[in-house]
Amino acid sequence: MSISLQTVARCAVLLAAAALAWPQSPASPEPTPDAPTAPTSPPSQATSPASGSPSFTAEIGESYGVLNHGAAPWSEQSIKIGYTGAKRFAPFVTLSSQDRGAGTQQAYGAYSYVTLSKHVWAIVGAGGAPERSAILYPLLRVGGSLFVHAFPRLPGLNLSVGYSDIIMPGGSGGQIASVGAIYYGKVILSGGVNFNQSRPGGLNSESAQAGFQFGRQGRYWLGGGASGGDAAYQLVGLVPFNVHINSVSANLFYQRWLTRKFGVICRYDYLDELNFFRKNGAYIATFFEF
Repeated sequence: MSISLQTVARCAVLLAAAALAWPQSPASPEPTPDAPTAPTSPPSQATSPASGSPSFTAEIGESYGVLNHGAAPWSEQSIKIGYTGAKRFAPFVTLSSQDRGAGTQQAYGAYSYVTLSKHVWAIVGAGGAPERSAILYPLLRVGGSLFVHAFPRLPGLNLSVGYSDIIMPGGSGGQIASVGAIYYGKVILSGGVNFNQSRPGGLNSESAQAGFQFGRQGRYWLGGGASGGDAAYQLVGLVPFNVHINSVSANLFYQRWLTRKFGVICRYDYLDELNFFRKNGAYIATFFEF
């Protein structure tokens, strides 16, 4: 099957953002392995799954991004619904719709926190988007992360490993393996390194991310994260050639409970695909717990 250089270039940009943003360890509220929904989405839970008391949560949000070079702005609407009442599972489903001026596409995803033991927990998920004229999300993405409390003398430290596979229209895509750590203290700190391999071409690249957050569940969370690195891809045309995309991104967020079961989330996002484009964006959401 043939695919145009323009389409593959769009895929490369999407994959570069995904490689930097895939949440192998939480950097800001609730890590979400349904990556098609929002490449720089922060988390809102500072703990691993399952509170043990029946609880549903819903988040409805809107993001808007302004690009340089006079490019059309990006906008996205999203909704997330989850259940956190089970002792070993905390499943979530997500829906989103994105517009970038040249077209609109919808995506779906599902993920779950899984408590395997007192010292081991995981996040697993999958997501995708039906093919449309605009390619704004991966066609399919599956993956997960495993977190292990490996050092009894350091009760807040968890090590993580992760893996995800991304499939784009036309057969391109990539794999991302990661290692990282997260420390739960007065300030929650996290960091990780991604090892990326693209399809076609099997080109390798690396990226890294780090983040922090502090506050208290039920009151507020304040935090942020940053990521950067390289993504390498092969454009397939009459003469295949390799492309390297260097990216840096950052976000700052504030989540506030206005009542016991209702609150708001505000986030600032910055993304710089070096030599391609630069984006400044904002995300505003309301969340409900019931």
